[in-house]
Amino acid sequence: MTKRTGPTREKTKSLAIALERKGTVEKAALWKDIARRLSRPSRIRTTVNLTRIARLGKKMQHQWLLVPGKVLGGGTVEKPVRVIALDFSKKAAEKIIAQKGKAISIRQAMQEKIAPKEIVIVE
Repeated sequence: MTKRTGPTREKTKSLAIALERKGTVEKAALWKDIARRLSRPSRIRTTVNLTRIARLGKKMQHQWLLVPGKVLGGGTVEKPVRVIALDFSKKAAEKIIAQKGKAISIRQAMQEKIAPKEIVIVE
């Protein structure tokens, strides 16, 4: 028996298709790249702790940090950070918002029309 590849959740599949379309329409390679990363199996998808987000947030203060996977609540955030992710753990979202940061989903980022040049991919 072969292992399934790609996302099994309908929500993730539809998001990957929407990102691919957005990348084609806007001619933005970033959205196509995120669609490709989300199309990978969940067992190799990215998970990032808040410690790493906080460290990168200090270096890239005015950028959005995009995680094509899940943000976990390990660590602390001392400054406001702007994070886009497929999913957030409950603690991670609480800690980001408590520091007056922003934690939004990839679908929300597509709707807010954030410019690709303002986004940095975190893996």
